[in-house]
Amino acid sequence: TEILIFAGPPYIEDITNPQGCGYYNTSHLKVAAEPCDLVGWSAVGDSVSIVAIVGDKWNNPVTEGTAVYFTTSGGVISTATGFTDANGFAVVTLYGGNPMPSLDRWWNTLEDPNLGGSFDCWGDPGRNGVAKVLATSEGETENNQSAIVWASCDVRFTAPYHYMQVLGATVNGDPEERTLYIGQNALITFELWEGGNHWPIDSESIVRLSASAGRVYPYEFEIRCPGDTLYTVSFFNNLTTEDDITATPVLLEVESKNGNIWTFTETFTLLPQMPPEAPPGSEDGGQAQR
Repeated sequence: TEILIFAGPPYIEDITNPQGCGYYNTSHLKVAAEPCDLVGWSAVGDSVSIVAIVGDKWNNPVTEGTAVYFTTSGGVISTATGFTDANGFAVVTLYGGNPMPSLDRWWNTLEDPNLGGSFDCWGDPGRNGVAKVLATSEGETENNQSAIVWASCDVRFTAPYHYMQVLGATVNGDPEERTLYIGQNALITFELWEGGNHWPIDSESIVRLSASAGRVYPYEFEIRCPGDTLYTVSFFNNLTTEDDITATPVLLEVESKNGNIWTFTETFTLLPQMPPEAPPGSEDGGQAQR
């Protein structure tokens, strides 16, 4: 016997819930950007996919072909495919372009579709460069009242140029020491940002670290959403007592779709010998930092 299940309309539990968006969204509509950023500050043509999934009261996908409407506080959004598929997904494209996503537009361009007034689902970004995207669909509440089912996401607009700066390094907590015995490591801190509004650089960029001797950990990593601007890595002396004294800086390289940048740290001296014994009464007991 075949069982036919008819999907209900898009559903939102309570339009008056003060935590009605963000992590406590009562809407059965979710929207997100893939990836979370695009090169759109002083550049045109880059894009991200805006993906919405819409469910009914029983958490099933809504009827295929349900219209989902999209708008944005920055850039240009295409709604040519703003209709759900059999699984409840609707996908459109957000392009970098005017209007630029200022903080004022983030707060004042879009309103709560049911109650009016600005809304803050994911936290004030604090500065320019973030577009708020709103996805809506006509549906109902738990009381079978007509309502707009909605959700929002943020998309970061980055600049097509990056900066990197080594902030410092410490050996056993000493910011002036640059000599490493076998088994010791230096903690290297550096900053990496895009030049528009000091946001993390575009996702999927690759950071590589290398030296002519010793070992850097991690030696390579990918910038993932939402990214960061401050990073710390370890540089180990992995010589043996049979090796020679070696002096080397650490090379930091960034490979991205907007070009490559690089810089060096100060030079470290790697000694092919174990750390000297700590003097009597020292707290570390002569143990090497690992």
